[in-house]
Amino acid sequence: MAKLAVTSAEKNLYDELLGSTSEDSGVVKCGGLMCQRDSTLKSFTSEVAAIARGDKGNKTFVVFKDSVFFPTGGGQPFDTGKLVWGGDAKKECVVWGATNWKGVNVVALKGSAEGLAVGVECVQHLDWSRRWYHTQSHTSQHILSACAMLHDIDTHSWDLNDGGVSVDFKGDNIEKMLSEIEEASNVVVGKDLKVEASWLEVGSEEFKSTVRSRLLPAGLTGPIRVVDIPTVDKSTCCGTHLSSTQQAGLIKILNFAKAGKGIIRVNFGSGDFLRRQIEDYCLHVGKLGVLVKDKNLEKQYAKIEGVVEEKEKLKKGMKSLWSELASLKSENMIASALTTYDINKGLTILDLNETEADRDICKDVSTLYLRGLGGKTGVCVILAGISPMTTYIQESEGLGVVDRLGKEVVGMLGGKGGGKKGVVMGKGGGRDAVEEVKRVLLEGM
Repeated sequence: MAKLAVTSAEKNLYDELLGSTSEDSGVVKCGGLMCQRDSTLKSFTSEVAAIARGDKGNKTFVVFKDSVFFPTGGGQPFDTGKLVWGGDAKKECVVWGATNWKGVNVVALKGSAEGLAVGVECVQHLDWSRRWYHTQSHTSQHILSACAMLHDIDTHSWDLNDGGVSVDFKGDNIEKMLSEIEEASNVVVGKDLKVEASWLEVGSEEFKSTVRSRLLPAGLTGPIRVVDIPTVDKSTCCGTHLSSTQQAGLIKILNFAKAGKGIIRVNFGSGDFLRRQIEDYCLHVGKLGVLVKDKNLEKQYAKIEGVVEEKEKLKKGMKSLWSELASLKSENMIASALTTYDINKGLTILDLNETEADRDICKDVSTLYLRGLGGKTGVCVILAGISPMTTYIQESEGLGVVDRLGKEVVGMLGGKGGGKKGVVMGKGGGRDAVEEVKRVLLEGM
């Protein structure tokens, strides 16, 4: 679910706006906004009650006396659109979000919105395609959740964003029940039931006996908004909803996966979003058919499966070739090292002088050397390059020397670095202290 990212400076502006909207200012609070009283409105005219501009002039924040722009809440993202004002000298700006700030709907505008001030009447225009997607999805989620409850499956949470919509179900045997839940949901859609919002007192008998989901906002005082689908569902909700279940079109479960202990995340689609998903699917299937020269879906799958298997074989072959190449390269580096110290106790310092070497090359070289010890333990130190010099230290598994002394050794050479699990790497410094490094490592071994 998309939320407006609010900086600390913007929070201060939000608080300033709240200070300008007293109880008698006529500002409608979140929960009773025009978008929540009538979710079908595409535009609405209202007066600016408070306004604040960001220091950089790229953002303006407005509180209207009422608003058709829905602020993020209840799992539903904010609305976007545009604002128009100024009569004949028409002005407009982009609305890129809205947020519920301590009960007040703060609408975010792009730019400085010159000429916009307290008392100015504006026409609020929604990005209707975005709102309609949110509205169809939200009502569909209520229907799915209500039908899931018939199988003692609870709704843990849900998520709505530009890429799709999902609901997290919690209960037993969820996977086995999904087809029945989907079927029951579409029966509800087909009944063309009214979807209505009302406001109930939380302590009332009606609220206690009829409301399924009873999520309450912190600090709630007074009635709370409840969305009712007669005979199906009644839940607390601040979001926008369809006028009728039939407007959901069709609810289809697309896929599902585990999302925690006892939780299954179900991705679904409905209405226009689902139609677009199906259109995209058909388009890609058609392209795939042309690519593999077969319109039959099962044959397409078989051909693609064969290509994937062949790719894996080639991948393994390439991995083997790269391994051989790395070994040859490492052998060549060891052979051409200008200075090699072979110490009976298993310490070797390979000085590659001006040759540059990254972590992967150093690892290949030191691993090859340590394998050549014939089962004995040892430490390999690689010095590579001039400015900056790279120091790479690796030990045989379980020796414990490098974890204790590796960082100190890098520092003795004038570099900085670190590591763990028997490998330390550093940058910088020079070779002046190589003999001292030999002594420290030998004593440590």
